[in-house]
Amino acid sequence: MRSRLLLGLLIILGIGGIILFPTFYSSTLQPLSETSSLTTTTTAKSSTLTENIVISKTETKTRSVTEDAAGNNDKSPFGTDLSDCSTGNNRLTSPPLDLESSYLLEPMGRTSGSSQHITPTDHLYIYVDIFDDQMEDVLAVASGYIVQIAQMPDAEGHEDYFISFEHSCTLFTYYIHIQEIHPDILKDSGDISHNSVSTKRIPVDSGQVIGRVGKLMSYQRIFNQSNIDFAVIDTEVTLPGFIIPSHYTERWKVHTVDPFDYYDEPLRSQLLERHYRDADPKGGKIDFDIDGKLVGNWFLDGTEDYFAKGTVGKSKVEWEAIYGRDVGECRTEYWDLDEGKSIGLMPCNYWQGHLSFSYHHILPNSVTITSGIFWDLEGEINPPWGIRNNSPDPASIDVESGLVKYELVSLSSEHDFAERLKIWESEE
Repeated sequence: MRSRLLLGLLIILGIGGIILFPTFYSSTLQPLSETSSLTTTTTAKSSTLTENIVISKTETKTRSVTEDAAGNNDKSPFGTDLSDCSTGNNRLTSPPLDLESSYLLEPMGRTSGSSQHITPTDHLYIYVDIFDDQMEDVLAVASGYIVQIAQMPDAEGHEDYFISFEHSCTLFTYYIHIQEIHPDILKDSGDISHNSVSTKRIPVDSGQVIGRVGKLMSYQRIFNQSNIDFAVIDTEVTLPGFIIPSHYTERWKVHTVDPFDYYDEPLRSQLLERHYRDADPKGGKIDFDIDGKLVGNWFLDGTEDYFAKGTVGKSKVEWEAIYGRDVGECRTEYWDLDEGKSIGLMPCNYWQGHLSFSYHHILPNSVTITSGIFWDLEGEINPPWGIRNNSPDPASIDVESGLVKYELVSLSSEHDFAERLKIWESEE
């Protein structure tokens, strides 16, 4: 059973290889301090970093998915009150931006070390072309209520907001990186101060302007594109590829669905024309766990969940023993949704405890590996990595597989990756 599997992962960096040695232990958890070692050897010619990492998917008591995802039946996945929710039609009736605007849609499932998305992203990216610094309106994709507006840390001096919507008792959407809130919305919400959250229930109509984007960061001026995140959550749908849902502190994650399935024609096809994934599901895939197999998401022993709850309240020395590297000086609070309060401090870079064996979000037949601990690879190629010859498939690897070696290859650009894939296919 995967819940009893501890994966001993030996990573050798600087020579382009990964060796995976699955090991079956008698207990569900092993103390990292007794099984982890870190050595560094430097010569004039090369630098090699070797580390044993213990990662686990611990066994948990089976609970209803609704309870896991929302805490109780009276709360949404965002923790907001559902007592006045509607049992209306669960369809999306407006595009996220007007079809006259110029934008592209990138599917869910992307991984990236530099952006701290070690596990597949649970939202689409919307890339908005900005002309002459004119901002673009962002629309409510269906009628309902804004139930949460959170002001996130400023990005290069630009305000940044997370906005979540309740469209029915079971259908929800959200945007991240909205830069301006529409004045009509602000009249109801009131001023939202830095790092604060408004949970006022604000009615919205499908297609209503709720905010704008377009203030470009320095790196975005290369292509003159702004971007926002967009996701759809349906609590009547539970993704089967998260074998321990309680690991995911973002409780909407296990109910994240393909937005295109919620649009009717002709709007569905009009949006798909802006989308660059041909495979089904069109919106991408984020859940790859198979019990007893290597494929899927893994979390360092001692971190307990996606946001590293197990590190809360520990010292920097203890954190670094868990992660096996310097975790830096940044601290952040762990906000417990059940408690409704912060329960202590943890490292900002919680994601360093993540490891993912998944598949490319645009070319889904291609294996990708992403590691949080080695996201910077000491100056070498950054994850996600592809694997030479695209084999063996992590979905085929279990405790009976013995020693498995992956040779990493760079996925530095989509063009390079597509060309490499053609070579692999021709070699087959």
